[in-house]
Amino acid sequence: MNACLIISISVLLVGCGLLIGLPLVIHSEISRKMKLLNDTTLFKSWSSCRSGMIVEFYFFVVSNVKEFMKGEKPILRQVGPYTYEQVTCKGILQSSPQNGTVLYADRNTFKFLPNRSIGLESDNITVLNIGYVSIANFFGKSKVIDEIVGLFINHYYHHQLFLTKTAYEMIWGYEDPVLKKISKLVNVQDKIGLFADKNGSIGVRYEINDGALDTSKVGQILTLNGSRNLSVWNTPLANSINGSDGSLFPPFLDTAFPVHVFSPDLCRSLEFQTHENDKLVYINSVPTRKFTLSNNTFLSPDVYPRNRGFCLDYPNCPKSGVLDMRSCMKNAPIAISLPHFNGADQSYRDAVIGMHPRRDMDISLFIEPQTGVILQALQLIQVNAIVFPNPYFPEFAHLRNLTYLPVGYINTSIYVSDSVARTLITTLFIPQMSISVAGSIMVTGSLLTILVISGMMFANHCRSFPVSAGPRTEENSPLIVECPDDPSLEREQNIQSSNDELFSSKQDPATQTAPGEEGNDEVVHV
Repeated sequence: MNACLIISISVLLVGCGLLIGLPLVIHSEISRKMKLLNDTTLFKSWSSCRSGMIVEFYFFVVSNVKEFMKGEKPILRQVGPYTYEQVTCKGILQSSPQNGTVLYADRNTFKFLPNRSIGLESDNITVLNIGYVSIANFFGKSKVIDEIVGLFINHYYHHQLFLTKTAYEMIWGYEDPVLKKISKLVNVQDKIGLFADKNGSIGVRYEINDGALDTSKVGQILTLNGSRNLSVWNTPLANSINGSDGSLFPPFLDTAFPVHVFSPDLCRSLEFQTHENDKLVYINSVPTRKFTLSNNTFLSPDVYPRNRGFCLDYPNCPKSGVLDMRSCMKNAPIAISLPHFNGADQSYRDAVIGMHPRRDMDISLFIEPQTGVILQALQLIQVNAIVFPNPYFPEFAHLRNLTYLPVGYINTSIYVSDSVARTLITTLFIPQMSISVAGSIMVTGSLLTILVISGMMFANHCRSFPVSAGPRTEENSPLIVECPDDPSLEREQNIQSSNDELFSSKQDPATQTAPGEEGNDEVVHV
């Protein structure tokens, strides 16, 4: 029995060791692997080409062009999607372990997916003439200049506020003849398209932390194109570069705090948060936490003063829900928002007809918090043209007040491959679960065994000490079985019997002795 007790205690200690030591071992192992060093699995995976990204392009066609130019609300009809698969490879890659940094730039290529599209790249789409609007916005401040410029651009645009282009041109860009000429004089973008010059070209150059000294900083952007800050917005806070590029997050994320992603397309960092009541979301059987775009991202400075730096003409700022991108996009008259003005001020939706926002039209990340691996990411961004009346340009003379006219929106979705999900499950979650269950069984079983053995030992210990019998009365019953062969016990019983007979004779009148005779009887007193 003692041997069983010793074994049970040993099993208990081993089980406790597993439950306590397992998190420490896992933490140490993940910390060792989650570094961007040449010999780590993370570096090999991160530096290889990434597929599994799907990009969908939607466009808004104005159904009542003539009525819109006369001042009526535009009626919008959504077309698309035109769907592409995106493959991202490292166009530049230079590791500097001595500095604790990695320098890289991505090269993106896109392949059209007809089976996932509604329409062809050759489809004709009638959209707003962004070049015309750009020039009107850029020069629309002086009567003399506007009249001269108006004559010049009408010669090229033939008074066309709307034009027809193919879906391919609207996505990958087309050259605007007027913008190309004046781009030599002023800072304007001469090629127009949602993803102009992005197919096959190398993007911005990042320098990031490799996490060798501190895994909590792995992937953190240190410089962008050699600069530690932007020079786009009006305040240092708005120009700061925070977080990663969105492809990599540090391990052991504390979901009570936000994560940051820098978007070069938006020229700013975005903040993502989890919500306390959000449940785990399982993607390919991997538990993840959902991070959604912070509600204050597109708030007006009047509501959220920290956004003052993103307002180009303070205090004349747009209402909540849109971000003026002219300083980011070479003075292009563009503002971004969520699709269908989701979450934006109601006035934007009231200014046009055809907006149908949904709650899922948002930007969100699904991250496995122990490793920082992204299992899924969804980004939906709408592009809006900034259009306002201008009496010096005939096509703009009768427009309504300032209008943010939706041009289209882009839905980018990233899904991790099944092999990555299986690797996480087999190398992290199955061992965790197995050892946790085994440790719990060992602790529970050994505790029950110890309790049972302790109870049995206590019972045996009590049996070795019998309870002795005291003087008996009629009300007392024997506490232990008495041995009849004990002489002293037999003598005591005889004496007790004699006393009982004497007591009975005193109570019975028929057996009472006459006076004077009591001295002749021998009475035994006890």
